[in-house]
Amino acid sequence: MAYLEILTRTQLVLVATSFILGLIFGAFYDIIRFVYILGGLLSLDGRKTVERKGTLPFCCRLFADLAVSLVMGAAFAVFVYWVNDGQFRWFMAAFAAGGFALWRVTLSVPAMFCADRLARLLKAAVRILLIVPVGRILSLAARGSRSLGRLTARLSVTLYRETAGRAVRRSRRKRALDRTERARLRLAEDVSFEGEEGTRP
Repeated sequence: MAYLEILTRTQLVLVATSFILGLIFGAFYDIIRFVYILGGLLSLDGRKTVERKGTLPFCCRLFADLAVSLVMGAAFAVFVYWVNDGQFRWFMAAFAAGGFALWRVTLSVPAMFCADRLARLLKAAVRILLIVPVGRILSLAARGSRSLGRLTARLSVTLYRETAGRAVRRSRRKRALDRTERARLRLAEDVSFEGEEGTRP
């Protein structure tokens, strides 16, 4: 009789802990869905969850759900080894699934509603505190860089005019004077100003 009482008590503990584990799994999956909402993979339309369409969002949710399933499976295996020396009992899985389902139909709805509102608040805060200031700073930096570029270009042109430009203008003027002098000499040889034309040999 004492053995039966111990067995019944042990089974009740297994049932209770399995049920609580299912509730924990439900809460954990809602945390993952909150991450989905933050990432824009899910949204709430009233009480209905709306999944974002497209191949990339689907693949992200698929691989994340597979990873969550593996984590939950590993956690359940560790739980079985911890509370029942690795001996699997069907009612442990059944009550864990029941706890998960109970969370999904009861506490998950208000939790996801709060998660959606919190996600909107966090997105608005990030937009106000981070995105808008960074955008303005980048805009000011772009304007400053354009102004600095124009100023640098003007300074470069002025510096060129006052240094190399002067040397180039002097060189051009000297070449022009040399050409003019050579042309004047040729003209003096070709034309005689004393009444008769000279001839070049």
